[in-house]
Amino acid sequence: MVIQAIVRKTALVRVRSVRKQNRNGVIFSGERITDTGEIIDTHNGLTVRIQGRRQGVAVAVMPGQWWKVTGLVKRRTYINPGGFEITEDQMEVARADGELRMPSGIHVVDYLTRNPRYEGIGKVTSEYLWETFGEALFDILDDGDTTALADIVGLKKASMLVQCWAEEALSKVLYWLQRFGIGVPIGRRILAYFGQEAVDKISENPYRLLSFTAGWKEVDRLAREQLGVKANDERRLAAAVEETVYRRFSRGHTFVPHRDLVAGLRSILRGEKHSRDLIEQAIAQSEATDRLQFDREGNAYSLGASILENQVVDCIKMRLGRKGPPCDVDRIIKAYENREGNGFTLNKEQRAAIHLIAENDFAVVTGGAGCGKTTVLKCVYDVLEDQGYEITQLALAGKAVKRIMEATGFPAITLAAFIHKMKEAEERGETGKSRRIEVAPRIRTSG
Repeated sequence: MVIQAIVRKTALVRVRSVRKQNRNGVIFSGERITDTGEIIDTHNGLTVRIQGRRQGVAVAVMPGQWWKVTGLVKRRTYINPGGFEITEDQMEVARADGELRMPSGIHVVDYLTRNPRYEGIGKVTSEYLWETFGEALFDILDDGDTTALADIVGLKKASMLVQCWAEEALSKVLYWLQRFGIGVPIGRRILAYFGQEAVDKISENPYRLLSFTAGWKEVDRLAREQLGVKANDERRLAAAVEETVYRRFSRGHTFVPHRDLVAGLRSILRGEKHSRDLIEQAIAQSEATDRLQFDREGNAYSLGASILENQVVDCIKMRLGRKGPPCDVDRIIKAYENREGNGFTLNKEQRAAIHLIAENDFAVVTGGAGCGKTTVLKCVYDVLEDQGYEITQLALAGKAVKRIMEATGFPAITLAAFIHKMKEAEERGETGKSRRIEVAPRIRTSG
């Protein structure tokens, strides 16, 4: 066996077969072709390995696909089991240096014939499609025109053609994102939102990626190093301000004091020249474009947090002053104490809390660990049942749901599950009279 010197090359390759594909990447063999699909060297194939780095390659590599790859190539000459001398080039490709290309011209016939996605579309059918539509076949597939295709292949195969073509196009977008370090789970969320426009939308403003839980560092690196965004670009500065605000929001704060906003921006833009000027420019721009809300002291509010907070305030105002149905609270408290036995009595604060809930449509009871909140709840439920309410216990997370159920003996669900349940009830036109008891052990507010 002879191995020649290693050189770096770029090639357009049509996949002939896939040897292996897993989370570590993919290995496939193919032939080098021109941009028009002509084979460059029929006697010298190319084996390509695209590294996946334990995240895999976002695209399912399949025979017939066209890939533009750049990597280190070494030529290997050996004698195969049949006694023939074989020359094979092997290329190592980093994930960022591979790009899925769609076929051009008449080569779509070979693409549709060889790609296993298009089951049932043989060479004769593919050639007939090309003879019928010519270059217009690409527009028909891009537009999902099943009617035009159905006249040739029938509705079932036409639907399959359109679906598989769209999936292949989306795979190309997913791989484009992965090349720039955007993980597959985030990439799939982006595709679900933008569809085939994802590349255009992200190229237009790469900081849109932040809305899909991508991190600032990876997004900023993509924007500046790959897409040419400047340090003082308006898109970047606006995104930096919003990132600062939403970082605070994720920790439970609904607004950001001006000093914390400056400190957050300083952290994001750490080490950059003229960072003070950039920070002032970023804040001024966000204020001028109404991307965030600012009060007189320069404190920043995200629009989403402001809307949520205002809705909560409106709901509380609507309920303030409303009185609960009349009932003999002291009688119920006495019955509860007798049922507990052993001379048990509620203290003054616990009694006051029970009266507060019984007499008002909106009430909040707080207290530290061990002060008797669960004891109050159990008596409160007796009161609410006497008033004719259906009781719904809510908690932020599953563990809290389990604890409150064990402590009170009443059913409980998470807030997310309750919201889903309420939406379903609204769709069915069902309403009910209920009191919600919310257990929120870790809530922080600002202001």
